[in-house]
Amino acid sequence: MPLPGTRVIHSRWSEHHEPVASGVLTSECKILRGATTGTSMPDGSWLPPAENMIYTGPCRVVRVARGETHPVQGERRDTTHRYSAQVLASAPEILVGDALLVTASKDANMIGRSFRVEGMIMGSEVWSRDMVVMEFEAGS
Repeated sequence: MPLPGTRVIHSRWSEHHEPVASGVLTSECKILRGATTGTSMPDGSWLPPAENMIYTGPCRVVRVARGETHPVQGERRDTTHRYSAQVLASAPEILVGDALLVTASKDANMIGRSFRVEGMIMGSEVWSRDMVVMEFEAGS
């Protein structure tokens, strides 16, 4: 219990520790959000919605143990993999359904991988913007 008139955690704790957390963001990514509607063209064709860039910058994407599922679609068995992802705390609001694309990484196998944001991980002290993302692999 703190002494009267004192705090256990300083009011600028997150601000002070944010640079440490951003030091582990060793990959680069962009986060995209699709517009709400596409466009019907005069010839009857349909153009999908444009994607809006929400964030581009440093990130970290790490596989979560026991995060794999195998949903069945008709006769096809798909696979999803769950990951934890972090971006800078100063990033704009990220929403469920946004897409995260890894653009640079020390692990060449990560470059070009695409994920869907499934949920945000909130906290009272924020050093980075954390989220749960899923990678989908279509089966055969």
